[in-house]
Amino acid sequence: MHSKHEAISADRLFYAFVDFEPTVPVVYTIPSRRVAEVVRASHQAWLALPGRGGVPHKDSKMRRLLPAYNFPVAEATPGWMEQYREAWELVRRL
Repeated sequence: MHSKHEAISADRLFYAFVDFEPTVPVVYTIPSRRVAEVVRASHQAWLALPGRGGVPHKDSKMRRLLPAYNFPVAEATPGWMEQYREAWELVRRL
């Protein structure tokens, strides 16, 4: 993702992330507000960690949205995406 996704948030905007690894693909339907929150928080948490050899990470425009991070992100504890697995009812409510 891109740094601009930290600020893209609208009530009627959702992202559909598709996991093609299972035999039957799985779709995670996530509200843009939640994506922005997790992308922002995970990037800040990553920047706060030392990189290889203790060298600080360099900021960039690239962002990652993951189902689980290998460092603590309060806004995205392991399994955080499961509530959005095939959550088409979120879109139908609109």
